[in-house]
Amino acid sequence: MSIDAYNMQATAQCGVPLQVLEDRVSELGLTTGHSPQSKPVAHMGGLVATRSIGQFSTLYGGIEDMVVGPDGRQMVRFHGIFIDLPGVLEGQVIQESVDQFTVRVVTVGGFAERERQAIRDRFASRLGKVKVLIQTVPEIPRTERGKFRAVISKIGRTNLS
Repeated sequence: MSIDAYNMQATAQCGVPLQVLEDRVSELGLTTGHSPQSKPVAHMGGLVATRSIGQFSTLYGGIEDMVVGPDGRQMVRFHGIFIDLPGVLEGQVIQESVDQFTVRVVTVGGFAERERQAIRDRFASRLGKVKVLIQTVPEIPRTERGKFRAVISKIGRTNLS
């Protein structure tokens, strides 16, 4: 298991218990954001295979919002894409196809081509060669509870090849 706290990315084998992963990331002041009642006995492979959803899914999204790059790399949390980009107030990632993403950003002054390129480069480092369309928007649509989905995958698990 490895944890990259700066990019908020963890790599774990399918047999790693969720509680073990949560304990490791909490040492760094982070959370997986996934908290099913089965947390003490759940394993990463089972969580992904069953498209598990935890008690905080309305805040963090479900595991089904995982995106998969063309080479099979998977990613769930995207905060690292927007780190050190002070011009980004909010961001939403939408996987349109296995190699195409739309990133909606609500911005303030100081968001220019350099920031757009940083987002594209960060996607490439995490998911391989993918197309990233960046849209600046005045707001990201909210649910009836006032929250927005940070990650939306429009592809089914059967459309990965």
